[in-house]
Amino acid sequence: MGFTNPLFTGSMFLLILGLASSCNAQLSACKFQAIFQFGDELSDTGNSIQEFSMARHARLPYGQTMNKATGRSSDGLLIIDYFSESAGLPYLDPIEKRTGFNYTHGVNFAVAGVTAMSAGELTKFNLLANWSSNSLDVQLKWFDEFLKATCSDKDACSKKIKSSLFVLGEIGSNDYNYAFSRQDKHMSPEEVKKTMVPVVVKAIIEGVQHLISRGAVRIVVPGIFPLGCSPYFQTSFKSSPNNAKDKYGCLKEYNDAIMYHNEQLQKAILKIKGSNPGVHILYGDLYATYIYVLENAQKLGFKETLKACCGSGGGPYNFDWSALCGDKSCTVCSNPNEYVSWDGQHMTQHMHKFISEVLITDLTPKLQCGSSPTGNKEL
Repeated sequence: MGFTNPLFTGSMFLLILGLASSCNAQLSACKFQAIFQFGDELSDTGNSIQEFSMARHARLPYGQTMNKATGRSSDGLLIIDYFSESAGLPYLDPIEKRTGFNYTHGVNFAVAGVTAMSAGELTKFNLLANWSSNSLDVQLKWFDEFLKATCSDKDACSKKIKSSLFVLGEIGSNDYNYAFSRQDKHMSPEEVKKTMVPVVVKAIIEGVQHLISRGAVRIVVPGIFPLGCSPYFQTSFKSSPNNAKDKYGCLKEYNDAIMYHNEQLQKAILKIKGSNPGVHILYGDLYATYIYVLENAQKLGFKETLKACCGSGGGPYNFDWSALCGDKSCTVCSNPNEYVSWDGQHMTQHMHKFISEVLITDLTPKLQCGSSPTGNKEL
């Protein structure tokens, strides 16, 4: 069985190649009643700023493309927002929103900075979650509490869960970020592969099992994008002994560790699918799509693939820990649509949009929305 490799999968290449002329696949064909999102800052639409109102992404220039800072770690919309649009549903409100929320069409449980591993597992690696302790296991508890509070009619609730899309991830990148940056001693990519990847993948798969036990039948599990291509990694680990570059200018050994995670995650998904034949569990290939953008940047309208749009320090990456996006000394590029990276750590709306289009085109037919046992067409 083949898995995503650094040279990019042939099937994904053909899929993206035909994307420009074939964007007909839409999640609206599935007639989802709701979407439930779990994860980290790649998907957080406002939970983290409820916990920490002074966060940089709580204010402009974050959200400038939307003309409003919403707590999204980007200049605008995220992949999950485009999933909602494609499904014909409103954007998901964060579970921690205190007023004006509407959870009839789903909920966003994702929180910026969180990990797949629990707080207890992190301590075994001498790690702390720098931003939030609301790891994946906590988000799943929130989901259970949400069901308990809203499911007065068990049959109707069961039907709604079966006609909902669950997106578990992207999650796990912060586990590795914290390990690579550990204060007492940075963990090497090889150490991470040997010791952490099995634990992180196990946490994600346990999350999938949890959702299945609650009745979920359509679950998307995205992998992790190539962290070694981000301006943050390029700047933070330029003096690392593991700083060899690949042909895209990315840090090869760090990306190798992420590819290993993605491979192990895909294997684990195949295994759990085998024991749950009535459930559609799909892998979302963020890594391959990101690499495709690097290979075809000019065609896709990206002029800067390794440089932050919003940041400071100039140079090839425009990233400086002493003055991050949102600080007064930072500048913002004139056109974020020409950049892959928004702030050195997170992607621009334009990148989120392209990735979402690829994922939607790839995943929609695989969700088999007209098939048993869910029968979404009958609801």
